[in-house]
Amino acid sequence: MDITYFTSVFLVFLRVLAFFIAVQVIFPNSFPNVAKIVLSFAIAFFIMPYINVSQSTALNNGLLYLWQCMCETITGLILGFFANLAFISARIGGQFIDFQIGFGMMSSYDPTTESNASLIERLLNMFAIVVFFSINGQERQPLEHRFFTT
Repeated sequence: MDITYFTSVFLVFLRVLAFFIAVQVIFPNSFPNVAKIVLSFAIAFFIMPYINVSQSTALNNGLLYLWQCMCETITGLILGFFANLAFISARIGGQFIDFQIGFGMMSSYDPTTESNASLIERLLNMFAIVVFFSINGQERQPLEHRFFTT
């Protein structure tokens, strides 16, 4: 293990943490931030054997490393935003269906989103979460796409 391995672990950690912060469905606001950080580090550590770091070089320039950290964080946020967009569209579809059926007035408090949610909206949201995990959506972010490889 050398410095290249640890810089790669930290960059993967930043991407996974930014993804977890952006996806509010899997990790809602009530989920502790310390647990998000520990889980992100554990996932980054367990993902590293599957990432090819043989072509990576140690970053000697601090500004270049800072740039790589920013790129990984932005990539994780963008991936999390698009993953969250699918769940938001399922919720909006559920709201439209509830409004047409007449269930729009029958809503209950949803503690995960900290808002009122209607019956079909919550059902479609849960269905979207099941579909997300059944198609391995959590594994579809491109971890091999590295900015610091030569």
